[in-house]
Amino acid sequence: MVEIATGTWLRVISVILVLKDKKPLLKGYPVECHTIGDHIRKVRMDRKLSQGKLSRALNVSVATIANWELNRSKPLEINLSSIIDFLGYVPTQVESKVK
Repeated sequence: MVEIATGTWLRVISVILVLKDKKPLLKGYPVECHTIGDHIRKVRMDRKLSQGKLSRALNVSVATIANWELNRSKPLEINLSSIIDFLGYVPTQVESKVK
């Protein structure tokens, strides 16, 4: 108890909350990765990168990143090594092309 004025007491209650549920997924976050575009989008979102930052890192346009992520197009072979470096692994869809 804390005295706030002569003869007046205030009871202070402190509460600590621990949240244990998972954070909701961001809109467009792929739950399962079926395509290389899904892998790119998942890793980009996990790392909290914008499409613009990723496009500059991979030396492609923002539209190219969007098209890969939306599965409208697939990366060219010349882009595969930089994509694999970005992902940190070889997606199963790419393994046959790399060998």
